Amino acid sequence: MKNKLLTTALVTSMVGAGTAVSVAQTTVSGNLDLSYMALSAKGNTSGINSFRGYGKESQINLANKGKLNVGGMNYAAGFSLEFDGPDTGATGMWEENVFIDFISGNTTITFGSDHIQNPDTNPTVLSGIGYLRQDATININGTPTAVTGLYSAGANSPYSAYGMGIMQSLPGIGTFSAYYAPSRDTNAGALNDIFNSSTAIAAEPTSTRGTAESAYELGFRGDLGVKGLNTWIFYNKADRRDLVNTGSDEKGKRVAATYTTGPFTIAGDYSKTEGTNTGIAAVAGVLGEDISSKSVGLGYAVSKDLSLSATYGKAEPSAVVANRTNADEKIKVLALGYSLGPVSLQVMYKETDNIAGYSGADSTALSTRLSTRF
Repeated sequence: MKNKLLTTALVTSMVGAGTAVSVAQTTVSGNLDLSYMALSAKGNTSGINSFRGYGKESQINLANKGKLNVGGMNYAAGFSLEFDGPDTGATGMWEENVFIDFISGNTTITFGSDHIQNPDTNPTVLSGIGYLRQDATININGTPTAVTGLYSAGANSPYSAYGMGIMQSLPGIGTFSAYYAPSRDTNAGALNDIFNSSTAIAAEPTSTRGTAESAYELGFRGDLGVKGLNTWIFYNKADRRDLVNTGSDEKGKRVAATYTTGPFTIAGDYSKTEGTNTGIAAVAGVLGEDISSKSVGLGYAVSKDLSLSATYGKAEPSAVVANRTNADEKIKVLALGYSLGPVSLQVMYKETDNIAGYSGADSTALSTRLSTRF
């Protein structure tokens, strides 16, 4: 789909300096996704929990680019506003693709949040919707409980936390990146000017124990000079959260690839998260665990507008948590994607066994999504 961009030419001056800046280009774009899901899930005891409803993702992107008046360097800057219910006032309004980039040839130095390349993807979901994992409400010992699927989404990446990084492109090979975030949690940028955390004082309040520490991520993404290949190789590490009893650092890694030849695409994904409770968020005083996630996918382009795909994934937890068995989570997906020109349609059927590691907690889900860009 072709984006429609609103473009203006601006001549301005640097705030507080009165120095002229060269002509810059400002663009406005956006997207709208409307989805529907019907889900049925059971737990390790009798009873079925079902759900049907709509979802929405809408986003406005503002971006600016031009040349600096020193060194012949280019710059790019921008931010996005995501108006999703769970994100409003929490994450999407503050850290959705916020960046100021300084660009010299194939080197980019970036400051901001949610902008640098990252491993937040499940590339084996070739025609489907969102991540491979399934979230659901299941019955645990007779009590309906909301759980998050184990299969890794972002592999513990700190890319949504405010920080600084560098990207180095090697033409014909791919792009290397390095990123540093002084606090790995994502919402630190909501405060004006400086994230002045209460953890800076010597006598830390009990209410803030478990606060995230600094993190870094090293990554590569590219085709390695092979036509039709796309690879992801990432590793990240965050210092142990203060006063978390496990004493372990949070780590993540992802190695994945897709390869397209003719109408066929094959994909593989491996990721591992360490030192976090259920691989999602560290909790003070809770034993951490490692989770290994593996999946394969196969896609077929029936025509230029229609594609079909199948995916199988498994997440293996290493430790038993309260009231949970140590079962492997297994996921099967069938999906199709169809282009209507400016609008695309995706349909996905998903079966999950042992959601979040609970033996006998299974689900089926049918999802559809209409998407457009402007």
